[in-house]
Amino acid sequence: MNSIAASRKFMEDYDLSHSELATLLNISRSMASMVVSGRRSLPIDAEIRIFELIHLTKGNGAPTARKMVPVQNKSDEEMQKLKKRLHRQYVDTTLKLIKMDETIRNYEETYRHASSILMNIEALSPVLAPGSAEAYLLEAKRKDKLNKMNRSNEAVRLELRIKKELLLAEAKVISQYLATNT
Repeated sequence: MNSIAASRKFMEDYDLSHSELATLLNISRSMASMVVSGRRSLPIDAEIRIFELIHLTKGNGAPTARKMVPVQNKSDEEMQKLKKRLHRQYVDTTLKLIKMDETIRNYEETYRHASSILMNIEALSPVLAPGSAEAYLLEAKRKDKLNKMNRSNEAVRLELRIKKELLLAEAKVISQYLATNT
């Protein structure tokens, strides 16, 4: 199966929009549309990613640290529906992880920018008369803002790291279940 057919089938199997497929493959929405319509081929990194996703969502080679308890007394049709829902949940979790990584990167960039602005305020100190009330007030405000920002930064980093770990655990549980019940 080529990457164009694989992308099209993956979208159909998991009822994905072009923008969801684009996010999963880290390509633009228009590129995803062109790939699905057959006008363009996938870049090599996106091609590798689509086959990884197909492999993971089918449960082939997914981690199986411990056996999950299989759902019993379900008809084949019900099991197929359950598996399809779990595949979709896995894809949704993967999308959330991608967005979480983007949020973390954006937060880190914003933090670095804010830190540099606060550090640049220090450059204004020589302009003010040393020991003046204005210089003292400016330095006190700068230090206060920097301390608050650092405390807040640690809390946000911890929260984002915990959310990411929870998403990774959810993806692992789903992939384990799918691997043992295929």
